[in-house]
Amino acid sequence: MSHLRLVKPAEPKPPRRKGQRPPSPFSPDEQARLRVALRNARALFGTWSCLADAMHVREKPIQGVASGRRRVSADLAIRLARALGKPLESLYRAPSDASCCPTCGARRAP
Repeated sequence: MSHLRLVKPAEPKPPRRKGQRPPSPFSPDEQARLRVALRNARALFGTWSCLADAMHVREKPIQGVASGRRRVSADLAIRLARALGKPLESLYRAPSDASCCPTCGARRAP
């Protein structure tokens, strides 16, 4: 005897128009921090080409994101974090108070 379950069909997504980009998963402040991290990574790797090789992407999209002409995608942010060997959140979160330990939150003596 098999058990059947009724499910509601998924709502169809509205079609995207040509040239319309999906929304960015990052806020404008987070995108700005990711752009800074991208430019710092470029300085660390020496050239855009070396950074692009480390991220396994082409050079032009990285330069477009760094200059602000393109939005920061989740894929690019993840690739940047992997190339730098850092957690993704460390690249876009707001700076924390230096008087608190970032791990446990304990106050440091002045």
